[in-house]
Amino acid sequence: WKKFKRIYEEGETPVYNNYDTFSAKTAEDVKITFTVTNSKDKECVVGAYYSEWNNPWFPAIDHETQGVITIPEKVNGFSVVGIAKDAFYDCQNICVVKIPNTVKSISEAAFQNCIKLYSVNIPNGVVTIAKNAFGYCKQLSSISIPNSVNSIGNRAFFNSGLNSLYISIAVR
Repeated sequence: WKKFKRIYEEGETPVYNNYDTFSAKTAEDVKITFTVTNSKDKECVVGAYYSEWNNPWFPAIDHETQGVITIPEKVNGFSVVGIAKDAFYDCQNICVVKIPNTVKSISEAAFQNCIKLYSVNIPNGVVTIAKNAFGYCKQLSSISIPNSVNSIGNRAFFNSGLNSLYISIAVR
């Protein structure tokens, strides 16, 4: 992925291009970072893409954020279609994540090491759950995989607290 072009502050009226990053607040008043992935079709993902040095600039939320995170379906006129790599990595105090139906992919290590995460909905519409997406989510004891998912990456739930997994036969 490319290096950021520009970070827009809340309240600005920018013209977004691919890989531009902006932030917005959730229903719980949590500031989340989004990255434009398709400016023509007005699509974005939760989280910041990597720089040319392959290091994250910053996570989607402050690591100290606690409680419930509701990811919006639309933000600044863009549909939220994915959760970027490492978007919530090591955000150890989030407990519940509500993902909208517009999300199609949950990228690598998106929620890895969210040790207090005990509830996450994977909505119908998600097609891909990448490797390590929920690795080390120790409190996550049950999850349902909808019919829309056709790919689950290696170790997607590695070392999590899962004791029940409901999965469609359509998943490969």
